[in-house]
Amino acid sequence: MNQEPANAARPPMTVPRSLVDAALLLAGLVATLLVTVGFVRDPQVTAALLAAALLVAAVVVERRRLARLRFSRVIVALLLLIPLTALIGPSLALPSHPQFFAFRVFTALAAFFVFVWLVLTRGNLRFGARRFATLFALWFGWLLVAMLWAPDKGAGFRYLVIMILMLALVGANAAAGATNRRLRALCAVLALAYALIVGMAVIEFTLGIRLPVSRLLYGNINEQYQVTSVFHNQNDLATYLAICWPFFFTVFFVTRRMWWWLASLAAMVFCALDLVRTGSRSSVLAIGLETVVAVLFFARLGARLTSRRNKIIGVLLALALVGAAGYLSFNNSQSTMLRQFRLQELATNVQQGQGSGDIRTQLLHNGLYQAGHYLLLGGGPGQAQTLMRTSPTPTGIVDPHNWWLEVLVNGGLPATILHGLLYFGLMVALFGIARRNADRLLRYLAASVMLALVGFLIGALGPSSSISFAPLWVLWGVGMAVVSRAALAARDAELPPAP
Repeated sequence: MNQEPANAARPPMTVPRSLVDAALLLAGLVATLLVTVGFVRDPQVTAALLAAALLVAAVVVERRRLARLRFSRVIVALLLLIPLTALIGPSLALPSHPQFFAFRVFTALAAFFVFVWLVLTRGNLRFGARRFATLFALWFGWLLVAMLWAPDKGAGFRYLVIMILMLALVGANAAAGATNRRLRALCAVLALAYALIVGMAVIEFTLGIRLPVSRLLYGNINEQYQVTSVFHNQNDLATYLAICWPFFFTVFFVTRRMWWWLASLAAMVFCALDLVRTGSRSSVLAIGLETVVAVLFFARLGARLTSRRNKIIGVLLALALVGAAGYLSFNNSQSTMLRQFRLQELATNVQQGQGSGDIRTQLLHNGLYQAGHYLLLGGGPGQAQTLMRTSPTPTGIVDPHNWWLEVLVNGGLPATILHGLLYFGLMVALFGIARRNADRLLRYLAASVMLALVGFLIGALGPSSSISFAPLWVLWGVGMAVVSRAALAARDAELPPAP
């Protein structure tokens, strides 16, 4: 009689398909019930738990594909998304949680992945602008010291947190200087951001649709022709446009390609359409200064950058632009939109002690008084607003509306010196790259960033506070990326060829 061996393989037990379907249906009903109850009782915690569960599920489902994904590519993608989300700002936020916006989320994710990557690679970074990173670190370190005597510790802590986020933004942009490919990708990302921001402003003045972050959403009816796009107020938008202007105007000096000329001209036209609806005189002056300095640079010092034909076209375009800026500054139009650009009214306000001109003068006096009161050591991070309230001649406005004054009041003379070394040192480094570097993209970016920094000397008077003004920190990061790329390329060229 034949008997099967004891260790013979047995067929696997199979679960009926109907039981599997019933179990999945029951699990779905229970999950739906739990999520519904959770949103009723505590929506914030439930949303966080649901997001975590979805993330875990995505990792489990796509684990094989994620295992084949290179870790460095994930970091690069996150770093490229940071400047885009920073420029869009709180507009990319959950309606129920306006403080939970994309920039902070991507910055936190990038910080985690970069930390893990640094641990795995033992900090092997390719970065050629370490001296500017050192100046940032010293500036931040001095503000930490100034916290010891800051009267409002809570404001100081919030200021430092914002500065940490902005320094992360600088680092994300500067990291693009590791390779030419990443630098070009960063340019594409920033161009996309410009298109979205300017496009939103066009929608705003054509269709009257404003984002929830706009101060004009429920503003005065006399201001309804103005625009803010993704920013809180129109001065921030105008300053951003002034920063972007050199990147388009410079194109007419550095290339003969008609496609680039037409694209840059279209960008400048939309920039002008938005700018006249902001009412920012400082930004108009900043663009005028950028245009004049660009002509001087390319006509006299930029021989390697441009041809005779490009010089002629650029100078003619500059004359037209300066003429338009002159008309805005001295126009006699009855239009409220155009009349606000008249410099004569600004001078009259200062003389008569009224209007924005007088307010800015008083803010300057109050800031200098507070800087002297703290022996030029600074009142501490985030103290400018607190100190403006206790000034001898308070104006009712607590923001300095002057980035240079804000740095002086918060950090005193040490922070001002460090900031000056960073700002003007970067300009000098970019000036040398724009004149002598062999790479056309680096020459173009170096000249554009340098001109934008020149314009911000005046444009700094626009935003109420620049500590959270992302375009300034993006500009610093792009400048450092250009310096880093130029240094790394020169270093690689000096290496002997591989055997």
